[in-house]
Amino acid sequence: MKSLKGLMLGLGMLCMGLPAMAVEFGDDLYGGVTVHGFVSQGYLLSDNNNFFAKTEDGSARFNEFGVNISSQVSDNLRVGLQIFARNLGEFGEGEPEIDWGFADYRWRDWMGIRVGKMKMVHGLYNTTRDIDMLRNSIFLPQSVYNEAWRDTVSAISGAEIYGDLYMGNAGTLSYQFQGGETEFAVDGGVVTSLTDQSRLAGVLSDPQSTHTKYSMAGGLVWYTPINGLRLSTTVWSVEFDMETNAVAEDFLPDSGSANVKANTVSRAYTASLEYLRGPFTFAAEYMGNRYEFTNQAEGHSDFANFINAAGTRTLNTEGYYAAMAYRFTDWLELGISYSEYYADKDDRSGKLNTIDEHPRFPGLSNPRKDTGYKDHDAWLKDIGMTARFDLTPNWVFKLEGHAMNGAAILMKDINSDKNNNLNTSENWFLFAAKMTVSF
Repeated sequence: MKSLKGLMLGLGMLCMGLPAMAVEFGDDLYGGVTVHGFVSQGYLLSDNNNFFAKTEDGSARFNEFGVNISSQVSDNLRVGLQIFARNLGEFGEGEPEIDWGFADYRWRDWMGIRVGKMKMVHGLYNTTRDIDMLRNSIFLPQSVYNEAWRDTVSAISGAEIYGDLYMGNAGTLSYQFQGGETEFAVDGGVVTSLTDQSRLAGVLSDPQSTHTKYSMAGGLVWYTPINGLRLSTTVWSVEFDMETNAVAEDFLPDSGSANVKANTVSRAYTASLEYLRGPFTFAAEYMGNRYEFTNQAEGHSDFANFINAAGTRTLNTEGYYAAMAYRFTDWLELGISYSEYYADKDDRSGKLNTIDEHPRFPGLSNPRKDTGYKDHDAWLKDIGMTARFDLTPNWVFKLEGHAMNGAAILMKDINSDKNNNLNTSENWFLFAAKMTVSF
């Protein structure tokens, strides 16, 4: 960890004195190697609630580092790889990993194939999410690009077919179809979120291992005849199993523990629009996600029978946003966004968090209410404003503020009181600053 921080600091100091550049090795058209990279450091501060890190006290555990190498082997074949490390609170821990690495064979304009680890298709910006220099904001809207899911939907290991279909006066249609596996780390954001979900049923979960069953993704982008306008739709589906030790909360009638195999299926779709005109950018996206949770407990104890009796539970989430940015000068760009997210599309008001009786098992108390959930934990509404300063062609500084209402996406383990009950505020503010250097 210390060596990585030292490397980031050294590269950052070096790059601040260099013009924007790529390092190239080899003079031949083919076989030469190109190296790019970036280093960023940020700071987060919130007045209430902790945003993926202990931001109420201020947190500098917010940084990214990446180096990529690529080579055009022939007219049709290109290979590349990127090493990436990030830290956002407890996520990432600054550990370097292969972010992407693949061989790309472009047979025709209308069809190519990639094999390896590729950026996963999701919305307009997931494939370029790591490149801070390409966008106005520090954080992409959390209604569509939830930081808790970032590590999982960042990349897919397998194969991809892609291409561009030229349609004359109707524009161009680009497509991507991917299949393979994604990663679900035991200490990652997705598993942490699912552990929080189990508390809604009155079960404390201690994940031990995960296994991906399949991952698929696909997308269509229509570059319309209207200059600067593109429309997109993407879908993805993933399924994985998690082995966990489950313990009953005190308010359940049957105390005890059990080994549980928890199966999760997630199917998401996103509809997107982007319009670019000179210094002006507008984007809007809508995302829906359907989850299916099936838990199978070992043994025949009362607690195991309680878990198995629950069967398959479904959950539908929903999120959408609109964002604008305008570049006033070569060095100043301002942006604004509005985003809404609902953790349960069928309970937007959060009523199920506050009723006395268990929403699925009449006669039992409501574990959501008993563990501190409030109505505002069902949604997150966010007004964001960003100021981007391009200090040099390869050195960018950003300031960002978010006026938040609700607490739907927040991690429960860092937003609970001493009794392990959720303790969030409905209205809160998040400040973010970030410096990025590219080379």
